[in-house]
Amino acid sequence: MTDKVKSIIRNYLFFQLSFTLLWWVPVFFIFQKDHGISESEIFKIQSIYYIVFSFLEIPTGWLSDKFGHRWAMAAASFFLFVSNLIPLITVTYISFLLHFLIIALARSLASGAASAYLYDYLDKNNLKDEYKRIEGKARTFSLVGRMIVWPMVGPLMKIWVLFPYFLTSINAIIGLVVSLKLPKFEIQNNPSNAFPSFSNIFLEIKNSPLLISFIFQGAGIFILQRILLVQIFQPVLIYQKFSIESFGLLLGAITLIESIGSFNSNKLKRWISDENAIFIICIGVSLCFFILPILNQFITIITLGFCCFLMGLAFPIQKKILNDNIKNPQYRASLLSFESLIDRLICSLAAYLIGIELSNGGGLPFILNTTAICSLIIVILFYVLIHYQKQKIVIKSEHREREVSLS
Repeated sequence: MTDKVKSIIRNYLFFQLSFTLLWWVPVFFIFQKDHGISESEIFKIQSIYYIVFSFLEIPTGWLSDKFGHRWAMAAASFFLFVSNLIPLITVTYISFLLHFLIIALARSLASGAASAYLYDYLDKNNLKDEYKRIEGKARTFSLVGRMIVWPMVGPLMKIWVLFPYFLTSINAIIGLVVSLKLPKFEIQNNPSNAFPSFSNIFLEIKNSPLLISFIFQGAGIFILQRILLVQIFQPVLIYQKFSIESFGLLLGAITLIESIGSFNSNKLKRWISDENAIFIICIGVSLCFFILPILNQFITIITLGFCCFLMGLAFPIQKKILNDNIKNPQYRASLLSFESLIDRLICSLAAYLIGIELSNGGGLPFILNTTAICSLIIVILFYVLIHYQKQKIVIKSEHREREVSLS
């Protein structure tokens, strides 16, 4: 690996760190409640956010494929900066809705583009086998950054309640600068350099049934992660009677554990295939959801930590599976964005239903148990489907070989 390649990988790591470091995550739920926004309104905002995110995924992925992943990463950082200026100006239901809508645009621009950029760049330099290790390292960088800063959020808010939003806007500027330092390059296996057709994205999806099955199986783990760490993390801690001052510290601690999982995900291949690893991890996380509401504070922390460790293991493995099964690199960002579309759509429904249940006085155990059961059904269904589809591919390949030998 040359010094130039190492330098570009470092820039990629710093982009992932700066773009994903949202200082306000541990307290946004409480912050909005303290400013007169009701629980039902908070979850309504989250539901709208995920719906808009979903509808933006494919168009922004296509724009990334058409104009360049580096451009999409820079644009994502710019819109993240704009979104975090809004709470600095005004705090109302409408302003927070606008805040999250612009975040949806920013994150949809980066969701497929960043991974596509790294995979294509490594492929161009004959380093594709390094992808999972580097993606895991990037994830670790991001998570360690959160672990360091999130415990500071409570003390900083005592100085200035809007500090988390101000610091997130600074991170976005750093991400913009770093993304512009990344080099442009032409994608291999695309000699014509023709712009990808938007309509052909859906044809690619239709012609990739195995990829779609992998997307749905992997989406299970990301859906559980978003529900746990965004939608119900703070309600779980409130349910278990943790103090508000401990929220940032606890989120930082379990984020450190998640980073350890991401950093060590490459070691799993010694014992188990990537596909089987994702299946087992999804089962493990689902079972953790059954445990969370029924035990004491200590067991809750242990369960959250174990859950996040499994999620950390899953992220780089799932990204590697998807990239390896994308046959046309011209549509890489679009197809990676399709995965985000699926999990955001489901998360929008989950956020809406969770908001209704909590506002109507519903119990957190019911929410967690229902989420776990639905996840188990989806994961098992698509695990069986993946093996069926892979067997069909083997049979077709053997049939073609026999025809060739007979001819």
